Amino acid sequence: MGITMLKFDRNFSTDEDRSLTPVEAGARGFYTRVFRHQLRLIALITASSLALAVLYLLLAVPIYVATASVVIDMRKAQVLDPQLAARAEMSVTDDVVQTEIELLKSDNVARGVITKLHLIDDPEFAGYPPGFFGSLIARVRSLFATPLDEEQKRARLAKVVLAAFQDKISITRLNKSDVIEIDAQSEKPEKAARIANALADAYLDDKLNATYEQTRRASVWLQERLKELRAQLAAQQQAVVDFRQQHNIVDTLNGQLMSDQQLSEVNSQLILAQAATAEAKARYDRIQQIRKEDIPDASVADALNNQIIVKLRGQYLDDSTRMGVLSQKYGPNHLSVISLRNQMNELQEAIKDEMAKIEQSYKSDYEISLAREQSLQNNLGNAVSKTQLTNQAQVQLLELESAAQTSKTLHDNFLQRYMEGLQQQSFPISEARIVSTADAPITKTYPKTALVLLLALAAGGALGTAAGSIREALDKIFRSSEQVEEFLQVPCLALLPFIKDMPDGLKSQRPSNNAPHAAASFKQPAIRPNKMFDLVLEEPFSQFSEALRTVKVSSDLSQTTKAKKITGVISALSGEGKSTVSANYAQLIANGGGHTLLVDADLRNSNLSHRLGAGRPGLFDILDKDASADELLLRDPRSGLEFLPAGRNPHTPHTHELISSEAMKRLLMSFRERFDYIVVDLPPLVPVADARVSANFIDTYLFIVAWGSTKIDVARHALSAAPEVRERLLGVILNKVDLAVISRYEPHRSEYFKKYGSPYGDALQA
Repeated sequence: MGITMLKFDRNFSTDEDRSLTPVEAGARGFYTRVFRHQLRLIALITASSLALAVLYLLLAVPIYVATASVVIDMRKAQVLDPQLAARAEMSVTDDVVQTEIELLKSDNVARGVITKLHLIDDPEFAGYPPGFFGSLIARVRSLFATPLDEEQKRARLAKVVLAAFQDKISITRLNKSDVIEIDAQSEKPEKAARIANALADAYLDDKLNATYEQTRRASVWLQERLKELRAQLAAQQQAVVDFRQQHNIVDTLNGQLMSDQQLSEVNSQLILAQAATAEAKARYDRIQQIRKEDIPDASVADALNNQIIVKLRGQYLDDSTRMGVLSQKYGPNHLSVISLRNQMNELQEAIKDEMAKIEQSYKSDYEISLAREQSLQNNLGNAVSKTQLTNQAQVQLLELESAAQTSKTLHDNFLQRYMEGLQQQSFPISEARIVSTADAPITKTYPKTALVLLLALAAGGALGTAAGSIREALDKIFRSSEQVEEFLQVPCLALLPFIKDMPDGLKSQRPSNNAPHAAASFKQPAIRPNKMFDLVLEEPFSQFSEALRTVKVSSDLSQTTKAKKITGVISALSGEGKSTVSANYAQLIANGGGHTLLVDADLRNSNLSHRLGAGRPGLFDILDKDASADELLLRDPRSGLEFLPAGRNPHTPHTHELISSEAMKRLLMSFRERFDYIVVDLPPLVPVADARVSANFIDTYLFIVAWGSTKIDVARHALSAAPEVRERLLGVILNKVDLAVISRYEPHRSEYFKKYGSPYGDALQA
C-alpha cells in the first residue's frame, strides 16, 4: 500500500555503552531500572538496617580487649648448649609457630589461668548473661536440668567456665613474624589485661614443666638403651674381623681390595695391547694394498719412512723423465731409450723387493701384538674369576660392616642425647619469652561503632537492592516508555495520564472554530455526549490532549506522501482504554480541521457505540444487511467528527469474516474518498482474530498499552502472533499513567507533567 512508517532507531547510546556486550548492556539496563523504580524500597530497607544497627549499639555491652605478646626464640638455648647453634641459625617454621599457638589454646594452660585468677567464681565467666533474658534462660534450663550433687555441679561449672574462657581468648600470629599475640576480652579493661598476662605466664610455666619432665624421662630411658647398644656394637664389630680372616679379604693402602686392583691393572694392559694390535694390523693391511701398485706415490713412500724406497723412486722418476725426452727426440726404439727402459724395470723390481721386506716386518709385528693380547685376555679371565669369588664374600662383609656402622652411629647419637638430657635436666630453658605485657585498654573494642554502621549500611543497601531486583524482575508489566521500546522494539509515541471515569453529561452546543464541518446541517443524528470521549475538546491544553497531539504529529510525519490514511487502534486485551483513546484521537483530528470519521469495528464488545450511540444501527447492518452508510453516520456538532457505530450486537462468532469481507473493503474505500482521516476502533488482539484480518484495509496501527496493568509477555505475544499488524505498527501509546508514580520511572516526563500540567489534568489523576 506504499506506507512509509517511522523507523525506530535504538542506537542512541554512548561509545561506552556500544562497547558493552548485549548481556552486559541488558544487566546495566536492568539495574538502572531497579535503582530508578525501587529507590523507595531500597531506601526503606537501608534505613531500617541502620536503625537496627543503632539499636544494637545502644543495647550492646561494651567489650575491652587487652593484648600480650610472646616470641618463639630458638637462640636462647645457645647459652647453655653450644651444640644447638645450628638449630638457632634456622628460622622458626610455620608449623612450629602453629604448634605453639595450639599450646596456648590448650585446656591445661586455660585451667592454670582460671585457677590463678579465680575465674570460676566470676559471674562474667560462670553465670548467665545479665538482665531479663539471662534470668529467663537460667530458669528455662533449670526446668529441664537433671538434679546433680555438689561435685557434679562443680565439674559442670568448670566446663562452663572453661568454654567461656576460651571464647574470650584469641591467639594469632603477628603477620609472618615469630611473635604470637594473646588477646583477652572482658567487660572490664583491668580484668582483660590480667587475663592476657596470666595466660602468657601460664604458657611459659607449662613449657618449662613439660621440658623438665620430658628430659627426665628421656634420660632414664636413654641410659637403659645405651647398655643394650654397647653390647650389640661389640658383637657386630667382632663378626666383621672374623669374616675378613676367614675369606682372606685384604685391603690395599688406598682402601681398595687387592683382587680389584689386580683386575684393574690387567684390564688396562689389555686395552693397550688391543690398541697396539689394531695399529699393527692397520700397517700390515696398508702395505699389502700398496704392493698391488707398480710404483708407490710420494705420500706412501714418505709414510713408510724408508730411505731406500725414496731414493729408488727418485731415480725411477728421473729415468722416466729422460726416457720421455729421448723418445720424442729419437723414437721409442733408440738404444738409449731401450737402455733407460730396462734400467727403470730394474728399479721397479728393487722397489718391490724392498716393499716385500717391509711387509714381512709389519706381519711379524702384528703377530707378536696378537699373541700378547691373547695372553692378557687369559690373565683377565683368571682375575675376573677370582674377583667374583671375592665379591660374593664382599657382599656379606658389607652387610656386617653396615650393621656395625649403624649400631655405632645409633650408639653415638644416644650417648649425645643422653648428655644433652642431663644438661637440660639441670638447666631447663624455654624457647619462648614475653615481648610485651598487656595494659588495660582505654577505649572499648567491641562493638565498633563505625564498622557496625558501615556494615549495616552495606547490608541494608545490598538487601534493598536484592529485594528491589526481585520486585523489579517479578513486575512483568509496563511502567515506562523505555520498557515499551526495549521489550516490544517499537517506539513509544506518548504517555496518557490516568483519567477517572466520569458520568455522561450534556455538552456545550457551540460550534468549534477549528471544525470547518461544524457549520453543516444538524439534521444528521448527533453523537451522544460523553465526557470521557471528549477530553480533548473540554481541555485542549491538558496533558492528555498534548500527548495525543504528539501522536498526531508522529502519524503525519510518517505519511508525508499520502494525504489520506486509515488508522486502527488496537490493544492486547480489553479494558486498556482503547476506545477512549480512539474517540479522543478522532476528536482531536476533527477539531483541528481534518474531515474525520470514527468507526467502531469492535463487533464483539462495542463499548464505543454503547457510549456514543447506543441502540443505533451501524457497521454490522451495512455489512450484513446492505444498509446505507450515509444514513447511519452520527455527527458531533462541536468538532464535526462523524461516527459509524458498530450496530446492534449480532451475537455471532464469525465477526472476523465480516471484517475481512469485500463489503468492508468497499465501504472503507468509499470512506477514503470522502474523509481526510479514518480512525477505526478494533477489537483486542489476544481474545479474538478480528483485528488481525483488518490488515487488508488498515494503513497503520496504534497499539494501546495500559500502564501498570498490561503484562509484557501478553503484549509481546500479541504482536508476535500478528506479524501483519506489527509490520504496520506506527507505535505504542502508554495509557493510564499514574502521574504520582511516574517520576520514579521517567523523571524527565515527570518534570514535563509538573511544568505543563493543567488544573483539569491534575484533578483527574488517579
